[in-house]
Amino acid sequence: MRFARQLVDMRAELISDKFGAPDAPDRLPTAVETFSTMPDDSPDQWPHSDLKSVYNYLRGSKHLRIPSQWEPHLPKRI
Repeated sequence: MRFARQLVDMRAELISDKFGAPDAPDRLPTAVETFSTMPDDSPDQWPHSDLKSVYNYLRGSKHLRIPSQWEPHLPKRI
């Protein structure tokens, strides 16, 4: 219990700076740039994430608006 209290007491100090974190680059890449540079070694790279159903949901939704810059990255159907 005392350890938990120590963590609670340290919270403000822990979140007040980025001690130990790497410096952020001068220019952060956009989400599309990051996504397009990710390695794609296999068609089912993350089987636990069930991306097939995610892509099918995104493409099948009547109300979801996919930004034009993302269109080429989302397959029509898998």
